[in-house]
Amino acid sequence: MLFTKQGFQKIVHVSNKERFKPIDKTCTCMTCQNYTISYLHHLFKAKEMVGSTLATIHNLHFMVELMTNYRLKILNDEL
Repeated sequence: MLFTKQGFQKIVHVSNKERFKPIDKTCTCMTCQNYTISYLHHLFKAKEMVGSTLATIHNLHFMVELMTNYRLKILNDEL
């Protein structure tokens, strides 16, 4: 699974087979900047370890950005 601003996304879902876009257009992680969701779909289907690594890079980046944004909102009394 991948975390996105629109919710969870299953990599192996058949709809991702032909999606030649990044996981999230606004994401600045190395995975989104260099790979498409269809490539990750292929890696997961082929059981290539690099697929899990790329998904983890994206998910960790997403979580760090999310917590950074929450922290800023808490400090600015916006939450």
